[in-house]
Amino acid sequence: SSSSSSSSLEIPFTIASLILGSACVAFSDVVADGIVVEKSRDDPIIAAGLQSLCWQSRSVGGLISAYFSGSLLEQIGPRDVFGLTALLPFMVAVISNLIDEPRVVVDDESESKQVLETIKEQVQGLWDAVRLPTVWKPALFLFLWQSTPTSEGAF
Repeated sequence: SSSSSSSSLEIPFTIASLILGSACVAFSDVVADGIVVEKSRDDPIIAAGLQSLCWQSRSVGGLISAYFSGSLLEQIGPRDVFGLTALLPFMVAVISNLIDEPRVVVDDESESKQVLETIKEQVQGLWDAVRLPTVWKPALFLFLWQSTPTSEGAF
C-alpha cells in the first residue's frame, strides 16, 4: 500500500519538476536575451558578438553535459543528475530578480491606449502571418512529424 501511494506521488512530482525546470530554462533564456538587447542598445557594434557568445555558451554547455551525463549518471544516480541540471537555470531565475531595472510608469491614459493599439496591431500582424500557407503548412508538417512515433521509440 505504501509503495502504491509513493508511486502515485512520483508522477505528479515528476511532471511538476519538469514544468518548473522548463520554466526556469525559458526564464533564464529570456533574461540572457534581454541583457544582450540592453547591451546592444548601448553599443550596437557588439550586438552580433554578444549573440554569438550566447549561442557558443549554450553549445559548449550542451557538449559538456552530453559528454559527462553518462558517467555522472552512473556515479550519482538519475535523481541527483536531474537536480544538478535543474540547479543552474533555477539559480539564474532567482538571481535575475536582483537585476536593477527602472520601472516604466504610464501616467497618461492616451499612452496606455496607444500601447494597447500597438499590441493589437502586432497580434493582428502575427495572426495574418500564421494564416499564410507558406507559414502554416510547414508548421503543420513539423508538428505532425514531431508528434508521430519513430522507429526508435519502440525500443
